[in-house]
Amino acid sequence: MASNTASRMRFTSKMDLALCRSALARNPYQNAEEGSNIVWLKVADDLMNEFEGRPFTGRNVRERTGLLISWYRKNDRTNKNKSGNDDEVYAEQDQLLQEIESLEREKGAQKGRKDDTQEKGKAIRKIAMQTLSEAKKPNTEDAGECSSTSKKRKKGDDVFVDMLIKRHESEASLKQQQIDLENKRLEFEKQRFEAEQEQRKAEAGERNKLIEMLAKKLQ
Repeated sequence: MASNTASRMRFTSKMDLALCRSALARNPYQNAEEGSNIVWLKVADDLMNEFEGRPFTGRNVRERTGLLISWYRKNDRTNKNKSGNDDEVYAEQDQLLQEIESLEREKGAQKGRKDDTQEKGKAIRKIAMQTLSEAKKPNTEDAGECSSTSKKRKKGDDVFVDMLIKRHESEASLKQQQIDLENKRLEFEKQRFEAEQEQRKAEAGERNKLIEMLAKKLQ
């Protein structure tokens, strides 16, 4: 469900076109969820710089982009006509949406591959633990004749299981290190973005003061 701000926000054809340009340039689909939210905030900031006084947010630009992609996939001219687009705008916006839709699909494919890798890791660990459990069970049949062979087989199974577990743990450790690095990068991006916003606010405040001072002198 859209937020109250999103429901009040009415996008024009120019806003939609600017939104598509910024979304394609920024590519919020290349990052993890937290990083993606930061990029959508930057997209909203791009639009606020171009269309002053409009309540753009990370959420309403993300939802609007999703809606535009949905219309593009359906080739929905009826909804496009409601935004007042002409043929020239259609052509550029459709081209941008084609690229954006491709980025979104690629993100979905990457998530699917990641989930598949995690499931395979779980399956390997489960098999390894089952094999380990079986190897530890006492062999009650032909205990005297098979004792030596059984011990060798168990030892070999233990080594194989240990190799599987260590390999999986090594891969998991490497992935965790990559995740930690990505989180640090995202935190740095977030802090830089917030600092830039504060700087812009301060600059805007200074400009307003100068304008007021000039206006008083001209009176």
